[in-house]
Amino acid sequence: MGGAKWTGTAAAPEGCGHTDGSRIREKSGSGKEDDRAEIVCFSENGKQTAREAADYLERQGKKPRLWLKSRYAAAEAPFYLVDEPLTDWAGVRWECGLLVFVGALGIAVRAIAPHVKSKKTDPAVLVLDEGKHFCIPLLSGHLGGANEAALELAARMGSVPVVTTATDIHSLFAVDVFAKKNGLQIDSMTLAKEVSAALLAGQVVGVYSELPVENTVASSIPRGLTVYGTEQEAADGGLPLGIYIGYRTDSTPFSKTLKLVPDGLTVGIGCRKGAAAETVADLFNQVMEGLDVRAVGRLASIELKKDEAGIRKLAESLGVSFVTYDSEALKKVSGTFSASAFVKDVTGVDNVCERSAVLAAGNGILIRKKRLGRGVTAAVAAGNRRIRFE
Repeated sequence: MGGAKWTGTAAAPEGCGHTDGSRIREKSGSGKEDDRAEIVCFSENGKQTAREAADYLERQGKKPRLWLKSRYAAAEAPFYLVDEPLTDWAGVRWECGLLVFVGALGIAVRAIAPHVKSKKTDPAVLVLDEGKHFCIPLLSGHLGGANEAALELAARMGSVPVVTTATDIHSLFAVDVFAKKNGLQIDSMTLAKEVSAALLAGQVVGVYSELPVENTVASSIPRGLTVYGTEQEAADGGLPLGIYIGYRTDSTPFSKTLKLVPDGLTVGIGCRKGAAAETVADLFNQVMEGLDVRAVGRLASIELKKDEAGIRKLAESLGVSFVTYDSEALKKVSGTFSASAFVKDVTGVDNVCERSAVLAAGNGILIRKKRLGRGVTAAVAAGNRRIRFE
């Protein structure tokens, strides 16, 4: 890590690790290390403010690290000295969940400008002045959580939060915040912006969710939204713009439909020993036809198949985990499954793909029964997900 020094006794940090050199393991789907917070200040006064911010963030479960860029202040522990250009420093730490600049807004803007790419991947960036007067969410206010972080930190520091996001100012539904809180992937940021623009213009936006919605009473639905109970009702409602929440790729109940894709699908796979990766992938594509692959959170099978290269290669290509269960655990899964005497003779359980999919989905719902082809079986289960408006 170029330019990082610390006058203390512990080893200097390497890359994105902790100060003890260990790696932070918790990452979001974007690759950001959400629990890591990097705080930089520029003076002796800034150091005290930075310490207070770090203490608060640590109590909130974050892993803060303190930095100082100054020729006129001492970089004693726990501060690391930044002697590289601040733009380079920010670039190296762009995978963290939260960047806090304790100083002038302009310094932060210049430091992060070359690295800003997308609200889906950029970290939350806050600016806190040295005197703790104002706390400003500068970047990724919704998806990155900067607005929420600024409100919380400002309350702790006695600062005024300066939130400028239009939907927050007018207390309107923010689709990106809603998606983040409910574990939903936004299919189109362009349409997400259209939803916000429509609400700000006083227009009504429809919502249809295939997943159960916990609170559909009128007092719980945000202003400007109309929630429909069925896809047909949504289509008949005649609204030009709306939101669809579900796993299907062909559902477009509105003229313009913003799709929010839940996680929570599990694909259970059984196969003969040594099944080719291409064969496994082909059947996976068949069983997932019409379903959004982005919703798949894991693959599952019986423990006998834990070393099957074809399944492991598929999991790796999807970027998901591969879990396995012993036959006794699979036998206990309740439900009606496609039984096979041959499979039972070989594995000790009458069905592998359906039972493992349901079990790995948290005893979920089987939404695609067993598909069979060239010695491979696959099935899809959905977790017991629910959607909530807050």
